[in-house]
Amino acid sequence: MRTTFLIFVLVAVAAMFGPQALALTISVGNDPGATATDSLVDGDQANGFELNATVDFDPQAGFWFKSFRNTGGSPIASGVDVQIVENITNEGNESWTDWHEEILGGGFLFRQNMVDVYLNGTLLVEGTDYSLVATPTLLGGLNAGNWEAIDLFFNAPNLVDPSDVLRIEKKVFEVFLDGNVWQPNEIAHIRQYPTVPEPSAMLLALIALAGVAGLRRAGA
Repeated sequence: MRTTFLIFVLVAVAAMFGPQALALTISVGNDPGATATDSLVDGDQANGFELNATVDFDPQAGFWFKSFRNTGGSPIASGVDVQIVENITNEGNESWTDWHEEILGGGFLFRQNMVDVYLNGTLLVEGTDYSLVATPTLLGGLNAGNWEAIDLFFNAPNLVDPSDVLRIEKKVFEVFLDGNVWQPNEIAHIRQYPTVPEPSAMLLALIALAGVAGLRRAGA
């Protein structure tokens, strides 16, 4: 019985602290001068990459850098899409109004128009529930039109509130015409962070809500 319990504990600990399941809450902000957080995620062409993490927005924290490493044992050809799925729980006390992602290093790109966003399991509708602003690459040829960065802006009531789970599905590929492929153990680097409403914006929103409530009472 003790042996079985010990095995169970070891398996649970391994699951908690493995690179694909980050059980500890990560403090993430957008202060370029602060210490950044790095996460390593292993995957391959067939299975893609999946990351589960809990994030607390801290304006004094640094960016969140994620390293997606090809551990499939064989190269992935240029232009082949590889799926990245991220399930991110907001463990902070503030709602996120937007989410930002940028590929670093120039060797990879997001596939254009291949992003799906879910909030607590519900697929959000671009243009209604959120807006997506992409930064297209300056590279030509078969790379043209694809994206170096993605910015998601959530529309109320679809902000990422505390305890909400934001799921982002996207595809990345190793660029054409750079003389190589996505080699085994090579890493695609992505920088990500959320943002929250500015205090002045929150104050204006509260004033507007108070005004609407006053008008309703007057009308009654």
